[in-house]
Formats: sequence, C-alpha cells, structure tokens
Amino acid sequence: MRLPAKVAVPLVSVWLIILLCGMAGYVLPSVSGRLAALQGSLQALLAVLFLVSWVYLSLRLWFFRKRLVNFFRRILAGEYVTGVRPIAWLDDEIADLTARANRAMDQLRTYDELRADRTGLSYRALDLVFVNAKICLILVHAAKKQIRLNPALQSAFGVAQEAYSFQAIEKQPENSRFFRSLLRTLYREKVAREGRATLQLPQRESALEISYRMVPLKDKSEKVQTVVIFVEPQSAVSTAESPQETSEPQP
Repeated sequence: MRLPAKVAVPLVSVWLIILLCGMAGYVLPSVSGRLAALQGSLQALLAVLFLVSWVYLSLRLWFFRKRLVNFFRRILAGEYVTGVRPIAWLDDEIADLTARANRAMDQLRTYDELRADRTGLSYRALDLVFVNAKICLILVHAAKKQIRLNPALQSAFGVAQEAYSFQAIEKQPENSRFFRSLLRTLYREKVAREGRATLQLPQRESALEISYRMVPLKDKSEKVQTVVIFVEPQSAVSTAESPQETSEPQP
C-alpha cells in the first residue's frame, strides 16, 4: 500500500484531541459500572493520546520557531537565498505559514536582484559619463583606494595614465590640502565640499591649481562608496614655487 504524499494533521485537530482527552479524564471516573472493566484501558489510551499529541505539538512549534528565527536573521543580514525549510510529508497550518514565508523570500530575492541591476546600471551610466564628459572629472573608489582621472583631466595634465592609488597621490607634498579634504569627505563629514588646492600627479614636475567640488555617493548604510569630483583647472604651478594654499570655502 502506497503512503500518501502528504499527511494532513491540522494543529486545530491536535488541540481538540488534547482538550477531549483532558475532559474525558474527568468524565470516566463517574461512568456506570457497565464500563468499569474498560475504564482502566480507556484511561491509559487517553493518556497516551494526550501525551503523543502534546509532544507532537510542542516539537512542531519548537522546530518551526527555530527555523523562523533563522529565517528572519537571514532577512536582516540581507541574505535572500534560502527560505524556511519545509517538511515535505506534513501538511498543517505551520506548513502553510512556511509556504507563505518562502513566497515572501522569493519576492525579496526578486526585489534585491532588481535593486542590484539598477545599482549596476547606475554605475555603468556614471562610468560612461565619466569617460565621455568634456569637463574635468575625478572618480574616487573608496574600496579600491583608487583615484581615476577622466580623459579631459588627463589632457589638462598632459598624461595618459588614468588610475592612481591613494598612496601615490598622498606622497606628493603639494597634494596635502586636497587629500585631507578628500579624506574628510570619505570618512568624516560625508557631505559635498568645495575648495581650491594644488594637485600634482606622481610622474609630473608641475602641478595644477584647481577649483573642485567633491560629491560623495553613499550606500544604504550611509557609507561613502564613491566620490565624484568636478575639477576646474586654474593654472599650472611649478612644484619648486608652489603657492600657498587658499582657504577652502564651505558649501
């Protein structure tokens, strides 16, 4: 004989069994003598049904609570890969809640994938504008600790190299004011800043005095991931006669 694919054991039925067994325990002692011979056997049967039902209900709820807690922990951690593991052969109210939770997880996973696609598209669009813009731009990647110059600014400096490390820029003494302002934008104030400073690249003997506006781009945790810097070169400056840095107006 083949067993059914699922066993339907509604929790309401389990509660009713527990209730009826408890009520019968009080009723049986007052039964007439005709059932006196069966009284002991019925009481034992009811006790077994009561115990089995109570153990089943307790274990079912305890294991579901454990899986549900892990489910919410994964959601709060931003992990939408797995939902609540169902028991394939059991069909009750908890199985229905499990199915609903997994459908909610599927929706969250879909929304997260759409958000990731939009974020990737935004960064690709930013990179496209960065490369083709006629104005001078600097793109700062916080995670990579990398500074990129777009073709317009490379032309202003007379260089062909696009990317520079934080360390390479920081080593140039003329860049001290510019780099301090960048670090404040990245890690402390995290707001747009404007100012004037001298910027020198490692392989050049001359520097440019520039006006700049730094605009931080934050993620959902308010951490700056990228800084877009709009640059307006003012004049070439010899590194041997670097002028005093001007005050930096607040935006």
